[in-house]
Amino acid sequence: MNNASFKIGPFDLAALRKFGELHGTNGKIHTDPVFADASPTQGIVVQGTLVMAAIISAANCLNAHKAPKETTYDAKFVAMVRLGEVLNLEFSRAEQKSNNEGEVWDYTCSRENGERVVVGNIIFNNH
Repeated sequence: MNNASFKIGPFDLAALRKFGELHGTNGKIHTDPVFADASPTQGIVVQGTLVMAAIISAANCLNAHKAPKETTYDAKFVAMVRLGEVLNLEFSRAEQKSNNEGEVWDYTCSRENGERVVVGNIIFNNH
C-alpha cells in the first residue's frame, strides 16, 4: 500500500469539552461559543492535539502489522479547525533515502474544499 485516505470528524462541542477535561486543554476558545465568537478567532477552534490524536490513530492503521520501536510525528498546522468540520486525511508513502530511515509517510489533512489544515510526515522506525 502506497496511499491511504481517511475522514476525520465532525468535531462537536461535547467532544471538545470532554477532550479538554482529559487533556487539560479546556480553554474558552475551545469550549465557550460566546467567548470564542467574540474573540479574534471568531468561533470555536478545535484543539490541535485532538486533531493530531485522530491523525495518529489513522496512521497506526498504516503500520498495524508491525510494532515500531519508535515513531516520529512532524506536523505543521496551516489553518484552524472549526467546530463541525469534517477533514480529509491523505497519506502517501515517501521515498526512503536510506535503510536506516524507517518507513516514511507524508500526510495532508484538508477541508472538504481542499484547503489544507495540517501537513507533515510520520516515520515508523522498525530497526
